[in-house]
Amino acid sequence: MKNIVTFKIDKKIDFKNHLIGMNSYKKHRPPTPELVKYYNKLKKANGKQKFEIFKIRTARYYDPQRKKFRDLVLKQTQEAWNLVEKDYIKAIEKIHGIKFSYKKIHGILSTADRFGYNPKGNVKWFACSYKSPLFSVDIAMHEIMHFVFHEHFYKQWQNKFSLNDNQMWAIKEAFTILLNLEASNLRFEFDKGYPAHKKIRSKIKNDWNKHKNFEKVLDNVCSYVKKNRLFI
Repeated sequence: MKNIVTFKIDKKIDFKNHLIGMNSYKKHRPPTPELVKYYNKLKKANGKQKFEIFKIRTARYYDPQRKKFRDLVLKQTQEAWNLVEKDYIKAIEKIHGIKFSYKKIHGILSTADRFGYNPKGNVKWFACSYKSPLFSVDIAMHEIMHFVFHEHFYKQWQNKFSLNDNQMWAIKEAFTILLNLEASNLRFEFDKGYPAHKKIRSKIKNDWNKHKNFEKVLDNVCSYVKKNRLFI
């Protein structure tokens, strides 16, 4: 069977992922002072300068003499994913109650400290670890769940409950706790989520165990976030 997810090394997309980190790091876990310095340097530079700064930072990884190591990790990541893809897609369909619609997604081994994604356009991709195949498999499950959320639920539920993008981002991230309930046997580690989302992740878990219906649980969580004015 042909894979839906193919892992690859792509320097240009890796650069795009660095820019995602630059634009969003303040919303997430606090980065190191060294990383803040790097992001600030990127932010101040123009387009071409940004790429040159990125090239300097990632020069060791992309050194031609280390290609054999890059290729080895890439091969191991794809092999690890191949062990679980079929069962993961089944789990995702069970969670959401819909057919998985994506035919081709690229997993990009990235040198960045966080992992962005792009579920739109001709090339749909998510970033993952450049050095840990098993970590990358866990990341893939997390990010692809976001793909499904954007494709089928994001705008409809945002409009239904009049929530802002920050609120929808938090809800989207919190729902990955369902991976621990429905796909735990496919993962190397548990999906931990963000500390700020601990309360709504707990609510999602309890509601899921009660209803086993994604849209019902999503209704409940969106209503809870709106009523309590969370993540504004």
